[in-house]
Amino acid sequence: MVAPERAPAVAWVLYPGGECETGWIEVERYDREIRAWRAHAHHPRVRADACRREDVSSLLNELRVRCIDPSGARPPSPWRVGAELQKPLSRDRCAFRPPETKPEDGSTSGGRPE
Repeated sequence: MVAPERAPAVAWVLYPGGECETGWIEVERYDREIRAWRAHAHHPRVRADACRREDVSSLLNELRVRCIDPSGARPPSPWRVGAELQKPLSRDRCAFRPPETKPEDGSTSGGRPE
């Protein structure tokens, strides 16, 4: 008998906005196989202070973020490595944010948890 395939374990991660004036953050994940940073496969752009579920096999220091201007009018900020793991009681910080609109370039994603 073949065991059913299990979904990866996930944790809620907060992508902090800090002083990001545009409200949009670019997200990259470190690819261990090729030893390089790549755009996040599921959410390459998120609203500042958005929570997303991340596979726990990725370490928080394998995520990096920077503030971006989707219109391209301003240069992106320097990269910050890491994100914040959310404790169960603080997940509400993201759960009740209003629905977000897409940035001008049409990329994803909103502020509600996935």
